Amino acid sequence: MQIVGTYQPQALVMNKFCLLLFCMICLPFTAISQAGRSTSFPDGTKIPDWFSDSSKISLKSLGKQFVITKHGASADSTVVQTAVIQKVMTKRIKKAEASL
Repeated sequence: MQIVGTYQPQALVMNKFCLLLFCMICLPFTAISQAGRSTSFPDGTKIPDWFSDSSKISLKSLGKQFVITKHGASADSTVVQTAVIQKVMTKRIKKAEASL
């Protein structure tokens, strides 16, 4: 007795695995690839050059550093400090306005 069409579950599983592997590797690249950079936003306005500038900026080139932990805020990230930070900012703004 000869069996004409045998069912091979291993081959079916392997085919599905290969298809899944192909989709996981190749499809993300096609989804994120871009043919060229657009020079305008979707609304048609021109994208300024600074928008694409990814150069490193030195903290010292931005002006005086203001460390809020030296002015009453805690370094504990588990504590909500909105009021303390707002108080420090208000005090700093008033000081800056007075010097104008």
